[in-house]
Amino acid sequence: MDRGDLATGIVFSVANPFGLAFWTGVGGGMATVGGAAPALYDGSVFLAGFAFGALVWCLGAAGTIGWGRRFVRAGLFRWISALSGLALDYFGLRLLWETATSVLERTTTAIIEEVTPPAAPVAGAGGNAR
Repeated sequence: MDRGDLATGIVFSVANPFGLAFWTGVGGGMATVGGAAPALYDGSVFLAGFAFGALVWCLGAAGTIGWGRRFVRAGLFRWISALSGLALDYFGLRLLWETATSVLERTTTAIIEEVTPPAAPVAGAGGNAR
């Protein structure tokens, strides 16, 4: 790996605005779980555990991919890519369907509530019984 590639990766990682949103969410979650003011120790242990887990995952994934390259040839790789594409298609279409039905359901409910007049009170119901 060229050092320029590593530097480019670092720059892109630091410049990514999603990192700020992610860590802000993590900090909010820690404040909720750890109380109003989590100690520096709590944050340090969390970050160390997170970094260790990320390191183990990256090394494990890289090692598995490096080991598995001996078995995966062009034909098998095409099948894996095709199945991965089908899985992404399925989840994308499912997300689209769920979003569309949710939006349509809320819109329809709002229109019905807007059009339907409020029910008139029934005489004698809930009144003062003597």
